Parts: sequence; structure tokens; C-alpha cells
Amino acid sequence: MRERDAFEYEKLGMFFQQASRHAQRLEAARLRVKKILPLDERRYESLGLDEIEHIDWLHYRFTKLQDTMGRKLFPQIMALYEMDEEWKYRPMRDLLNRLEGVGFIEQADIWDELRKVRNLIAHEYETDPQRVIAGIESLYRFSEDLLRIFNQCSRKLHHEWMV
Repeated sequence: MRERDAFEYEKLGMFFQQASRHAQRLEAARLRVKKILPLDERRYESLGLDEIEHIDWLHYRFTKLQDTMGRKLFPQIMALYEMDEEWKYRPMRDLLNRLEGVGFIEQADIWDELRKVRNLIAHEYETDPQRVIAGIESLYRFSEDLLRIFNQCSRKLHHEWMV
């Protein structure tokens, strides 16, 4: 193996470890937020600081996992899988479609929904209680999808490269 290839595999391992940490912490945040759900307006208004921190933690880890996968892990996977560095610079839609085509993810289309949910709670947070509640509940539901995508990708990485 060439030195450059070894470096690229090392980067893949590093990106995978970062994503794994975020996934583990996202799972832990989901467990804490699950205790708060379902929310109604009265319950939302009475949340304590610890409960709000759990929601913030869920949002933060969701964002970090999605960013790490989308900006680092996915491009690195395809650059190595197809031995083509250009994957690091291609549009996200192309990258997701190709990852789906070669079996690293099941549904490329869900990524857009994950972005919408993430942005919804970021922009609506603490303005309209009903929208915030809907955002929190969507974030919780879609965090399961994000974890499923990561886990599928993880299984394929282990199968392909023993990462």
C-alpha cells in the first residue's frame, strides 16, 4: 500500500471514530429526551434546566453526527471506494446517490429530511411553543433515522475495510 493510501485509510478511521462518538452520545441524549416526551404546551413551559439541556444535547449531537458524516465520512468513503479524490468536492446529492448505489446507505432522500428537521429546531427554537414542540419531537424521531444510516454505513465499512 502506498503511503498516500495509508494516510487516506487513516483519515477514514479517524472520521469514523468521530462519527461513532457522536452516534453514541446521540443515543444517550435520545434516552434522556425520551423521558420528557410526549410534550404538550403546558409540559414544555414547565421544563427544567436539566430537561432543556437534554434537548439541547440531542440537537447538538444530531448536528455533529450529520455534519461529520456528510462533510467528512461520506466523501472519504467514496474517495477510497472508487479511488477518486473528486468525491470530496462533488455535490452532496451526487455523493448520497452514489453511497446508496453501492450500499453504504439505504435511502439518499432521507438526508434532505434530516437537514430540514435540524434546521427547523435551530430556527424555531423558543419562539412558538407549538412549533418548538413539533421540532423537538421530529428531532427525536429523525435522530433514530440518522443513527440507522450511521449503523448501516458502519456495517458496510466493517465488511469492506474492517474499519
